[in-house]
Amino acid sequence: MKKVLSLVNVSKQYSKKSPKVLDGVSFDVFEGEIIGLLGCNGSGKTTLIKSILNLLEIDIGKILYDGQDIKNISRNKFFTEVNTILEGERNLYWNMTAKENLLYFGRLKKIPDKKIREQSEEYLRILGLWESLDTLAGDFSRGMKQKLALAVALLGFPKLLLLDEPTLGIDVFSKQELLKCLRALAKEKQISLLLTTHETNVIDSIADRIVLLNDHKICFAGSVLDFKKAFSKKTVEIHVAGKPDEKFLESYECKILSPDDFILTLPDSDFQSCMNVMKKLSENGFEVLSFNKSYASLESILCDFYRKK
Repeated sequence: MKKVLSLVNVSKQYSKKSPKVLDGVSFDVFEGEIIGLLGCNGSGKTTLIKSILNLLEIDIGKILYDGQDIKNISRNKFFTEVNTILEGERNLYWNMTAKENLLYFGRLKKIPDKKIREQSEEYLRILGLWESLDTLAGDFSRGMKQKLALAVALLGFPKLLLLDEPTLGIDVFSKQELLKCLRALAKEKQISLLLTTHETNVIDSIADRIVLLNDHKICFAGSVLDFKKAFSKKTVEIHVAGKPDEKFLESYECKILSPDDFILTLPDSDFQSCMNVMKKLSENGFEVLSFNKSYASLESILCDFYRKK
């Protein structure tokens, strides 16, 4: 796989008396890959993003884009191929329509008007905004503004897209549509995505790998599944039909879903032990609806992880 972005031993501190904000950070981003950048507030995520965008100068190390040090790449070339959507920043002109925003930002990138119109239609149709082409951006909902900002950022087919809290504050349906679109764009257009978010379900659903910052260093880099395997015990969940019997279930972790069904959670053990529990359930009049091995949620694992650090 082709490397789009490489960080090599990147370190940054804002003054000689202050601690390092980034301390020896190294990782790669490959073509068409989605990387989730995680960490508590103050872990260095924002500094890292600004450094990648060449808005901050690092003290030690190198940041390479397409094999070249970003310091040696012209701003025009770099920001044609690298784009960003920053949470908390106004990424659009609200007194302009969706069409006008796309034309304005496309022309800033020196994209011919014909190409802007073709790409705008493609992205707006994918994002479900085509019917709102002539609507003022200021009249859009938050989710629609996020989608339009994404369409603007994608003009010219950038190779790398940096996203800061891309789903913050948008409804569940819009979030699912946006994530579906990001997955498709990464795989079909081979656009690499580096996203930061505190919404761990977003990372769980679309990230190929995660990079976890703690104390300004990388403490884990790998797939979500590998992280779960490393820092969480596997459990067995049994979905059971029947009215929970407190006396029978007192030795198990039980989550009641309704008066007529519940989830029984057991530590992952050998197959025979699980079969014995299900046999006991059947003998006591319960019906086993499903049997599933799983890990704890990414959010709960991260909470435990940070407490131990």
